[in-house]
Amino acid sequence: GSHIYLRIGRYHDAARVNQKAIAADEAFASTHSVSQTYGNLYMLHNHHFLAAVASFEGRGELALSSARELASRVDTDAMRHPSFYTGQHYWATPYYVLVRFGRWDEILAEPAPDDDLEYPLGIWHYARGMALLRKGRIEEAAGALGALERLRRFRDAYRAALERWRQPTGPVCFPEGTYKMRDYPGVIGDRAPPMSCQAA
Repeated sequence: GSHIYLRIGRYHDAARVNQKAIAADEAFASTHSVSQTYGNLYMLHNHHFLAAVASFEGRGELALSSARELASRVDTDAMRHPSFYTGQHYWATPYYVLVRFGRWDEILAEPAPDDDLEYPLGIWHYARGMALLRKGRIEEAAGALGALERLRRFRDAYRAALERWRQPTGPVCFPEGTYKMRDYPGVIGDRAPPMSCQAA
């Protein structure tokens, strides 16, 4: 029902049924064993949806508390695995909410994610850039944009190298910083990509 309420603009009702769903999940999980899929995806989805519809409704405190609760429940080891990259989006949700409600000082107080968390790190730079811009710190905001652009270039270079590595025809050079990646997205098997220019 919450998705229908969202689509027709009944955000308060969407929030209400998600709060009920969260309570029902908590009651069930307190007396039953739940699967990793149920715990990492379905239960977290309710918190994510609540943060979203509360944002649409303009309820900043509820949106932010829901986003913080969501992030606290994400398995930060599991979210580094390709099978649970959705977890990185869930974990980064507070940044989106803080930007939406103009909580610029809180954004600037947020610590940077780990270097191997490419997606959350990009969203962190975006949020900082917005905060710095809104506070009139233009040069620093430009620096945040530059960091975001460097991250995009790294991503593009990494993915291009990965494609070449999958079909080895000669030396493959991975970009500087690849060593920070704890997993190698899209790699199947035991062979990890090289850390620098060498024969594939």
